[in-house]
Amino acid sequence: MFNSHSKAILKQTWKMTLPLLLSALSGMLMLFVDRVILAYYSLDAHNAAVESMSLGWVFLKGGISLATVVQIFVAQNYGAGHFQALGKTVWQMIWVSLFSCLFFWTIAIFSPSFLFEADGTKEMQKTYLFWMVSFGPAHVLFTALASFFTGQGKTRLVSTVIFIGNVINSVLCYLLVFGWGELIPSIGIQGSAISTNAAVFGQILILGFAFFNKYNRENFGTKNWHFDFSLIKNCFKVGLPNAVFGVLEVAGWAIFYKMMAGLGTKHLTVAGIVQNILILVGFFGEGLAGAVAILAGNAIGAKHPQTVFKFVHAGFILMTLFAIGLALFIWLFHSWIIGCFLCTLDENSQALFYSSLVFGLGNVVIYKYLEGIRLIISGALTAAADTFFLLIGGTFSIWLFMVIPVYSFVVIPQASIETALTLCSIYTLFSAILYSLRFYQKGWQKNHLLVLQPLTNATSSNN
Repeated sequence: MFNSHSKAILKQTWKMTLPLLLSALSGMLMLFVDRVILAYYSLDAHNAAVESMSLGWVFLKGGISLATVVQIFVAQNYGAGHFQALGKTVWQMIWVSLFSCLFFWTIAIFSPSFLFEADGTKEMQKTYLFWMVSFGPAHVLFTALASFFTGQGKTRLVSTVIFIGNVINSVLCYLLVFGWGELIPSIGIQGSAISTNAAVFGQILILGFAFFNKYNRENFGTKNWHFDFSLIKNCFKVGLPNAVFGVLEVAGWAIFYKMMAGLGTKHLTVAGIVQNILILVGFFGEGLAGAVAILAGNAIGAKHPQTVFKFVHAGFILMTLFAIGLALFIWLFHSWIIGCFLCTLDENSQALFYSSLVFGLGNVVIYKYLEGIRLIISGALTAAADTFFLLIGGTFSIWLFMVIPVYSFVVIPQASIETALTLCSIYTLFSAILYSLRFYQKGWQKNHLLVLQPLTNATSSNN
């Protein structure tokens, strides 16, 4: 079925993917565990977290997406052998994370009351949003530091650090949400947000020590801390379209969950629980996309852009195998999964949600498979600095294929949650088709030296 070269490409892709998907699983498991703990604490607290987190990610996503550009620069220059350029690029994003404090803290102070008005029933949403956005700069800093290692293919450290963060988050979340006797008071949904932020700070400390160790200072330029306007301009040139798209994409999903909240408790509860599962199983697509981005960036830096197609095709094979396994798992354990989130309800109340959640879990398999295809292609396009297409194509997709149809065919006629979930899967189908057309028409190849050349010049001029 495969020749020896194809098998080697598949093996190389899987070898790079495995630690990245473990990292992604650990990161997504953090959010999933928080949601499960909140569901056990109160279904109202769970729904409040769903609503406020969707809005909070609108602000965080832009900074995180911008910081991710570091991985592109690191991967291309690592592949080209320009090792001293690596640390300097990361430092530009460190500066950005520090400057972003003004933005995030202003948003954290004023946005909760503005977005949730003076509604006394939305106090949990306001609290969660405040704590989530307040620590936005930490998420940007962590992403930049992690990208320094993942861009070189050194993913084991990042995987370990994220695992440690999960342990910190899980323990703190349970203790702060439920409390522990008289020693630790229960602070509910606020405890969930605080525990996540504490875990991120722990991860930053570990990665920071590794980033500044003697080996990296001498070999990868991590001591080059100076602010470089020309270099940061290049970072924004490549990363800003992706950051803007990230904001607009998350804004689209925030509006989706706002619409579901407006349709009633059933719509929001089912959509929120389905989102929890999507978050948890999203690790595979995210890990594959990261692996393809790194391998494609290395190939482009080494001036072998045609190899990118082979890595993308290997990603498709791995994603298909995962989707089959996911479908089997959900078929066998769907009752147990649903029970984890409806445990505080009586049997009659659970019956109101059960059939819709069974449909939603089946929809998860379709959605995640199509999204995985899109993410794999997106990883290759990002490595090639084709981020302007991702901005236009991605924004066009989510608003035209998802937000507008959901409003037109679900909100206005007061249709079922099943209809809304089906439209979400249709959105991923059209989005995957659009990305595939761009990739196979090879328009991205004209951009493949966009990252490398400016960075090389900027680095040379400062040495």
